[in-house]
Amino acid sequence: MKNKLLILVCITALWALPLVAGDSQIKSSDVDQRLRETDLSLALRQYERVKMEAFETRLKLDLLDTEEGMTEVARKTRSELLRKRYETLIRSADELRELALNIEGKIKVAQAK
Repeated sequence: MKNKLLILVCITALWALPLVAGDSQIKSSDVDQRLRETDLSLALRQYERVKMEAFETRLKLDLLDTEEGMTEVARKTRSELLRKRYETLIRSADELRELALNIEGKIKVAQAK
């Protein structure tokens, strides 16, 4: 899978090389803007992933009482682990949300110039 992805990236890079080569005078502000947009895109994808993990963890926690064959001690231990995981994911999601909003603000400031 990684080899296929690497080959695809190489082919894409070779395809895009002539497009980039013609524009050798890229302004640093354009590069900064693209980097900010890339950072924003990554932050949003990470936020989405973390929120989905939090949702799935919460669902597992809510459905824990319906599982059969678990002792009360095992259920309590599993519940505590899921609760800690959920809290960690929510905290991470909040941090990623703040990061995305900060990056968006920087993008807006840069576009206003």
